[in-house]
Amino acid sequence: VGDFGLAIVTAMLQFSMLFYYTDVVGVNAGIAGTAMLVGKITWDLVNDVLFGFLQDKTKSRWGKRRPYLIFCSIPFALAFWFVFSIPQGLNDVAYFFIIVGTFILFDTFHTLIATAYSSMTAEITEDYQERTSLSTVRMVFSVVGYLMGAGVISPVANLLSNTLNITPHQGWGLTALGFGIIAAISLLIPG
Repeated sequence: VGDFGLAIVTAMLQFSMLFYYTDVVGVNAGIAGTAMLVGKITWDLVNDVLFGFLQDKTKSRWGKRRPYLIFCSIPFALAFWFVFSIPQGLNDVAYFFIIVGTFILFDTFHTLIATAYSSMTAEITEDYQERTSLSTVRMVFSVVGYLMGAGVISPVANLLSNTLNITPHQGWGLTALGFGIIAAISLLIPG
């Protein structure tokens, strides 16, 4: 079930983040793209190894992985909402740093959760058939979440904007908050 939450937000980021920055908020495409690249290169390059090491050394009454699902799911949802809630009307420098900052914040919680969740399969059982079964179920939820995240964010944001009589910018933020909450709940279930 947790893969559903991870996949839905990943797809929303991959398919809609640049569109949101440029077409909804009005950020210059060069600034938005460069900020996304800087966030990816400076932090995402380092944090996988760092958080994997941290989790391997974690000792708690809940085990090595569960604390990260339990305590990082809500911040993960909020950080996702922040990515799609940047203010409008700022200058290029402000946009650059806001995009880099919100990406790094989101990616921090995403990596903490994804690393913990992905590692749990190998730790739940040593039986090959059970691992295969767990992985199959995970991937089914992942595909459903990915397709949903790729296909529904824009229609849902537009529907909310029109139904609630709010701006498209607010519609995108509300949509991201809703899907962030869905993702957090799906990650708390296995936690």
